Amino acid sequence: MESLVSTTKVPQLRATNWNQWLSKVKAKIIGSGAWVCINPGWSQPTLSSDPTKVTSADRAEMHDWVKSQGFAKGAIMESVSDANLRLIKGKDAKDTWLTLKAHHNKQTSNRQDQDL
Repeated sequence: MESLVSTTKVPQLRATNWNQWLSKVKAKIIGSGAWVCINPGWSQPTLSSDPTKVTSADRAEMHDWVKSQGFAKGAIMESVSDANLRLIKGKDAKDTWLTLKAHHNKQTSNRQDQDL
């Protein structure tokens, strides 16, 4: 897997900018190749408890998973408030994404309905 680097500027997620934040952070994660952690979701590979049965391919897959999870979750974490960090604490990248989507997309939809 190549180096995960992105220069996409992501605004801080606020109660009123879900759509703008979504497009920027998604572009950053897709550009890094780590979107697979979120959609469709990449479950943590399991390694045999017997070290003699763990192949170099198994180790490489685990390494790629950890690296992709770290990038995806990091891209999200660096662009959210402390309150949002509390919402996503302890979650993997996919659950982090789904939690923020459920929380902020709902708020944005409610505001748009009120503005009509």
